[in-house]
Amino acid sequence: MFGKGKSKRHLNIGEDLFIDIIPVSLFKTNCVIIKDLSANDVALFDPGAEGELILEEIKKFGDFNLKYIFATHAHLDHIGHVGFFKEKFPDAKFLLHEGDLFFLTENPFSRFAKRIKAYPCPMPDEFIKDGDKIKMGKLEFEIIHTPGHSPGSVCIYEPDVKIVLTGDTLFRGSAGRTDLIFGNEEQLKISIRKLLSRLSDDTTVLPGHFDISTIGEERRHNSFINKIYNENASCPLHDSF
Repeated sequence: MFGKGKSKRHLNIGEDLFIDIIPVSLFKTNCVIIKDLSANDVALFDPGAEGELILEEIKKFGDFNLKYIFATHAHLDHIGHVGFFKEKFPDAKFLLHEGDLFFLTENPFSRFAKRIKAYPCPMPDEFIKDGDKIKMGKLEFEIIHTPGHSPGSVCIYEPDVKIVLTGDTLFRGSAGRTDLIFGNEEQLKISIRKLLSRLSDDTTVLPGHFDISTIGEERRHNSFINKIYNENASCPLHDSF
């Protein structure tokens, strides 16, 4: 369901930028580390599990300031070790869309907590919303609200580097499931149309599970996108968390 084994991936994009992608837990959630060397700042995205492993990877960059912890959405496989990092780095800001607050307060996926050794998730330091721009060194992350997989799902876009972190909204070849609590396939279709209208084909897609891609590749080959524009087409949604 989630592929076999783990394969960390490092992207070289410019002299002052490191991007590491680390699949964690049995769900193979892609935790992404982005470091801007010009400021020694680090942003962490979707630390769902294996906090010690992630931290060791961050330390390989040398001195660092963990500035932001982003969650593309609040399903447990994406926020399970936010608490680990907030304990160690209390000044790091945890950012989440308010639409997913329910998953923190009600924790409907608590049955999986032991399997990923989840930490209690703190409340966000700030809520993010569509159109927000978050500065970190030379980088500026733009928030794109993309409900469907969950009400508060977001994609996080850096226009100069041309990367987009899509969480469980868009995968290589498919899209996130909508049969979980508060999932909505029609909203997901609208959200993906919104992404395609904003992003150029050479934008690198860093999804919440599975391998990286580009917007151009997904326009041409993604079965869910084909379904959006051809309602007679069939498309299995990926069985991510």
